[in-house]
Amino acid sequence: VVSAWNLHKKALACEELEHFVVFSSINGLLGSRGGLGHASTNCSLDSLIHMRVALGLPGVAIQLGPVMDVGSAARFGMATANALFDPVSVGLFRKSLEISLQMKQAASPLAIIPFNSNFGKRARASGIS
Repeated sequence: VVSAWNLHKKALACEELEHFVVFSSINGLLGSRGGLGHASTNCSLDSLIHMRVALGLPGVAIQLGPVMDVGSAARFGMATANALFDPVSVGLFRKSLEISLQMKQAASPLAIIPFNSNFGKRARASGIS
């Protein structure tokens, strides 16, 4: 978060800046068991972008689910049998970046969540339709 804030402060001096994109996690949107610190950090990144857009500055936040072959999903192995969504593929990651660069500004984060059939089953089982 401090790094993103420092980039924001430096970017204020750059009048020609067209894009300011941050990658956060869907944990800021959905939360996770035992992940309060992770969720609050990502909400802070999303809030920074919200502030930039309110000031008329470029800013887009992309909330990603677990990205295939990198990060925690790769390090700890993703339990796909019980997961509610599939890992984000490299192709989907690239597409989200392309979309964000076309937008320049987005007051709400762009969430990239490839839900799978487990999500629907669990949602129905808990009474969510």
